[in-house]
Amino acid sequence: MAQFTQLSIYTLKVNSHAFFLFMRYNSVA
Repeated sequence: MAQFTQLSIYTLKVNSHAFFLFMRYNSVA
C-alpha cells in the first residue's frame, strides 16, 4: 500500500511538472 501511495505522489509530481512545461512552451510560442 505504501508503494502505491508513493507511485501516486510520483505521478502527481510528473503531471504537474509536465503541465508547467506545457504552459511555459505555450506562452513562448
